[in-house]
Amino acid sequence: MVVAQSMNEITDEMLRVGHTIDDMLLHCSINSRRCNSSDFVHFKSSQFGNCYTMQSNRFVATVPGPAYGLTLMLNLDSNEYISPYSSGYGLKLLVHEQGTYPFIEEQGVTLAPDWTFISLKQKKIKRREYPQGNCGKYLEYKTKYGIEYSRMACEQICLITLTKDICGCVTGFVSIDKSIVTNSTATCKENYVICSLMVLEAQVRGSLPCPCTNPCSELHFSTTVSSLSWPHEEYLKRELIPLMCMKGRDLKIKEATGYNCSEIRASNGDLPLNMNKLLGNFLKLDLYFKELSYEHIEELSAYDSVQFLSDIGGTVGLFVGASVLSGVELIQLLVECCRYILFRLRNKR
Repeated sequence: MVVAQSMNEITDEMLRVGHTIDDMLLHCSINSRRCNSSDFVHFKSSQFGNCYTMQSNRFVATVPGPAYGLTLMLNLDSNEYISPYSSGYGLKLLVHEQGTYPFIEEQGVTLAPDWTFISLKQKKIKRREYPQGNCGKYLEYKTKYGIEYSRMACEQICLITLTKDICGCVTGFVSIDKSIVTNSTATCKENYVICSLMVLEAQVRGSLPCPCTNPCSELHFSTTVSSLSWPHEEYLKRELIPLMCMKGRDLKIKEATGYNCSEIRASNGDLPLNMNKLLGNFLKLDLYFKELSYEHIEELSAYDSVQFLSDIGGTVGLFVGASVLSGVELIQLLVECCRYILFRLRNKR
């Protein structure tokens, strides 16, 4: 019970002292067009603290390949990570459908301080509605919660609602931003933590089911990740340090190397800089489409109305054809009987 309260305090502390996009971003470009920190929108994660979403219609991929995708160069400031809050350093990345909530903790890809290449392939999934299927559109989600519907969002919102109704507090066992569901700030503490745990277990067992189904239309992005060691010490000395000086990181350069930016510029690269504190601080990302084609998966009815009418027509046609044929044969039989009777009568004479 006390641990849950401490975790809430840790989360608030992570948000306060966490890195901002202005601190981290050294370079950003999409399809060779420059982007900046204003193109990122902040959201908070209970586990990772400050997170950012890049969601802009100004940037459209028209050609596949790394040269035409998103390129980011980030300063991680790994020497500023605080133990025991962080046992390692790096980033989590998630590519998701526009408008949906980014579940970075459950679905994100971990990036180490290297040069990472991530190729994407888009997959479109279309499911059948009732009565052929059980998908849902849930158009009210955008109006009510400000996000597009997804099954994971539905399940976590349902858990928040159930816990609030039953326990009178907000559960801490979800990664979604609870403020989009409720204005209450009363996170379950002390004895109420047990109540929230019981609600969670009941939801998992199905005793408190949530009416959550898969969306009728959904986008997925499959990723292929590769990386190489980066940066080289000479590149760090001649490219990244001057870039950090241009971004106003003079104090961090002074703390790491013992020299300020003006001294480094005046030396023309001849200063014996200590690179140990800077190596492992930087991450470069190339995110791009592997190809501009996409995979389309669609549920189809095993037996639809057109097939049903076609089968009925074929069956009716078979019976009608058989009936007409039988009628002709009956007439022929009557004619043959009449001819036989006439033939017998003539022979008697």
